[in-house]
Amino acid sequence: MKASYLKIDKFFYVYLFLITLFSISSQYLFKKIQKKELPRSYLIFGVTMYALLGFVIYKLLHYGNILILNIIWHLIYFILLFLMGYFIFQEKINFQKIVALLFGVISLSIFMMYGID
Repeated sequence: MKASYLKIDKFFYVYLFLITLFSISSQYLFKKIQKKELPRSYLIFGVTMYALLGFVIYKLLHYGNILILNIIWHLIYFILLFLMGYFIFQEKINFQKIVALLFGVISLSIFMMYGID
């Protein structure tokens, strides 16, 4: 029996944006706290964003297959995390990391073009 999913609409993209925002913001805060650039009291904000993340993932699951949705979310998340690491935290990149990033972009494009159910 095939599951009945909602059609992709503007809320799908809003939910995708929110889970990515919550994930990236939490990682940013955790990195700043770890580097002692922010006090540990900010940890509560990162943990709260992860709690909100769970609710938004629940809302996103109405749109498609959990496997494909998680791959799409994680690809967007890792691409943005890669860029944040490079531009904000000046982390080093090499040829292999750039190739991996390109494969991520290609994978994301394929999933978005051919559907998520």
